[in-house]
Amino acid sequence: MLFRYFGKQTLLLAVALSASQAQKSAAAVWWYEQAERLQNVSATLLDGPSVSEPVPVNSGFVSARFLASLLPKPNPQVGSKKEKVPAAPLHVVPTLVAGYPIMTSGRYTLAGTAWAGFLPLPVSIGKMLGVNASLTQYTFGASAENIFRLSSLFLTTSIGFQKGHARLEGAITALDAQDFFDSTTTLFHVSQGVTGRNIPLWANGMVVIRRGLSKFNISREKTEFVRTDNMSDAQIPLASQVTLGLSVGSSFNVAVSEYIVPDRLIMPRVSLIYQYKFSNVSEPAKEPGKTGTKKKRKRKSGSKKSTTGRQAEPSTEVK
Repeated sequence: MLFRYFGKQTLLLAVALSASQAQKSAAAVWWYEQAERLQNVSATLLDGPSVSEPVPVNSGFVSARFLASLLPKPNPQVGSKKEKVPAAPLHVVPTLVAGYPIMTSGRYTLAGTAWAGFLPLPVSIGKMLGVNASLTQYTFGASAENIFRLSSLFLTTSIGFQKGHARLEGAITALDAQDFFDSTTTLFHVSQGVTGRNIPLWANGMVVIRRGLSKFNISREKTEFVRTDNMSDAQIPLASQVTLGLSVGSSFNVAVSEYIVPDRLIMPRVSLIYQYKFSNVSEPAKEPGKTGTKKKRKRKSGSKKSTTGRQAEPSTEVK
């Protein structure tokens, strides 16, 4: 009887310990997944595709692009505590853009565009934005645009890529810490745009393949978390961006965008673009008009000759 009693007690204790370990293991997995998600979201806050403003079909151009991302506040809950997420409410990377029409055939124009942006944000300005750290970020990319001209609008199909890197360094986890957060992102996009020829409106829809790598180093704990984000945990592993723009005069463009990364964030963006166009490239469509005018002039001169000939005949008959 005693053996059976102690045996039951031992079995119950073993079951209780197994359940406790299972709960701790489940909690550890949940904490790890939450921490991984928070790091992936933090890295996503620092990237974003370019905005495809209208490309001139008959001239090269350079432009200054200011794309402001209105950063949402992510859920900082990890386990039983709330982690600090060093994110300012506004993020802008000044970017220079250049493009040129490579070739034209009929109604089609093939153009190439390249851009590069750089943001050196010192700690003094970072504190004003609510981040006690410095931020250094750069981006560069290129795209090819196929523009189809219709009577009332332009249809622009674009493919391209963008590479970006950001480093946040300073007091992230504690006031006296020297932590750093690195994020490297590669984006590939396919987009379709519409630009009105008679109205100053344009729109663009973009599908983005996103690949990211982030490193979070905590100096006090001497720990570094490395995450690779290929969006495999998302139901739809593709990001997207929708843009609506307004052309103001011949040089300025203003646009609003919505950048959507499934299971990461939805981020509104505002763009201000100044575009300078070079001298126009000659259009072959104007050549037939010039040739037709010359033919008309030859016909007029020929009619004068025939008239002179008719007047000469009666004069000989009178004689």
